[in-house]
Amino acid sequence: MANTIKNLNKNFRVDASEPAATSREIDALKNFSPIPPPDDYLEIVEQATSIEICIGNGQYIRIWGPKDCVELNHEYEVQKYIKSSLAVGDDEGGNLLIIMAADKGHGLYKVSGGDLDAGSAQFVSESLTSLLIHGQGADVFWGP
Repeated sequence: MANTIKNLNKNFRVDASEPAATSREIDALKNFSPIPPPDDYLEIVEQATSIEICIGNGQYIRIWGPKDCVELNHEYEVQKYIKSSLAVGDDEGGNLLIIMAADKGHGLYKVSGGDLDAGSAQFVSESLTSLLIHGQGADVFWGP
């Protein structure tokens, strides 16, 4: 898998994944997204998609593939509510993982899929790499 996944934080583990994204799926995401998809995200999905990662305390996050990103950003109407953003995954508990480039600053945020509001988005880490390799922000998923 990608360096980010290969060098996953020692306290995390990949429990499931699906095959890598195709170049066509990646191009479709790049054309859809209002912000450039982060390099670390692209690196990950070039190796695997729908990656379920246990990040401790029985909590999971899932990194979507590009096809799911496009579909679920449409379904949740993410860009309607949070401009300059791209949802790239979820916590399997109703919260989305969103890369935001505006409002609160660039980084990875957790926000309720039922209340997409940049003001209520909770900062997780500066990037997927910071979360997945260094564990920065994992504790955000352990709270209520």
